Amino acid sequence: KATFVLANPSGLVCLDETAKPLGRLLDLPAQAAPSFPSLDPSGTQILFAITKAPDPKTGFGTDIEAVNIDGTGHRVVVAHEAENVFYDSPRYDATGTFLYFHRNAAVVKDGKYVGNESTIERLNVRTNERMRLLKDAADPTVSADGRTIAFIHLTNGQADGLWTADADGGNPRPLMRDTVFYLQTPRVSPVGDDLAFSAAGNNAAPPTP
Repeated sequence: KATFVLANPSGLVCLDETAKPLGRLLDLPAQAAPSFPSLDPSGTQILFAITKAPDPKTGFGTDIEAVNIDGTGHRVVVAHEAENVFYDSPRYDATGTFLYFHRNAAVVKDGKYVGNESTIERLNVRTNERMRLLKDAADPTVSADGRTIAFIHLTNGQADGLWTADADGGNPRPLMRDTVFYLQTPRVSPVGDDLAFSAAGNNAAPPTP
């Protein structure tokens, strides 16, 4: 009976309440590396990003997959469609209708790499409608009421602040600025009152009104 699921090079590892390893949730292919696990609102499945050996058709990249918490029903949710396209940070809204995720893709012009395109996208899992919501953005998390997303804003591919936006990507705005370094992984608390994140430094500036 696991309390935590940890994604590391050995796979999706189940831990008890004391963080003692209990075993793997499922067996993954050789050379596969999972990351960014999250629990869906029903508490019945784990979503995660996974990088595998290059696909014969779509090349090297990262997919989003899901598995039931009993280890059954392993399936692909969002597959990378081309070489050097990477999906991660899957997060459902509270209804389980909308899946938010980060897409990072290499940009190649005239056969030369010129940078990365980093966006947040949303998939309606009931209708299969997919939308691009925000650019220069990563690591989305959804408020308890489903009306707001928080995310890491990027400049030249580097995190430069914690931002929020409406659930459809509208009205993007900074929440904190010039505060910390190595900002990543914002997460909304279950009741929606707090926003936790990982960072270094503590020169906190007041939130943007």
